[in-house]
Amino acid sequence: MPRTGTVMAGTDPAVDPRGVFDNPDDRRSAARFALWLLCIVLGMLFGGVIVALLVLRFDGAAWPSDLPRLPWQLWLSTGLLLMESVALVLATRRTSSTRRRLLVLAFVLAIGFIATQVWAWWDWHASVDLEARRTAVAALWVVGGVHVAHVLGGLVPLGLVLWGATTMEWSDRQNDRLRLTATYWHFLDAVWIAMMLTLLIVL
Repeated sequence: MPRTGTVMAGTDPAVDPRGVFDNPDDRRSAARFALWLLCIVLGMLFGGVIVALLVLRFDGAAWPSDLPRLPWQLWLSTGLLLMESVALVLATRRTSSTRRRLLVLAFVLAIGFIATQVWAWWDWHASVDLEARRTAVAALWVVGGVHVAHVLGGLVPLGLVLWGATTMEWSDRQNDRLRLTATYWHFLDAVWIAMMLTLLIVL
């Protein structure tokens, strides 16, 4: 048996001797699996929030019948989120400075989405009598808050990809990170559309 600290003949010390992620395809497959697993878990969370909101809505004793309509700012925020996702798709197909500009645009649009969400819910909140409608207001704040929290989480990988595109030479690994980040934001798009449809029903 070889002594501890020696390298067996014919092996590459840069390769994990266990054979785990010893080639780029393995790493890509593992990363995609982890992302889809995360999306499934988050999908269950958002699905539970939507179901709980619908249950409250159709419980006549708990839900007021004269709530204000959906704030117009939510339509603006929806447009910003969809544009952000389009910018990420385009970024995966461009090179060099064009990619960097698209990533900057995507980051700005994501910030804009959060800002318009806060604006929308603040404006809506101000027009509601809290004492008479406390349950409905709390439920709607939870719906918006849960989604915004995950958007904030999505800013981290998006920021890292943008930083890499600005300060480093672009590589296949960075391209993989960009594609995974774009997939996560597409997931957030789908979740928000489902939530918007739910809000249209309850309001």
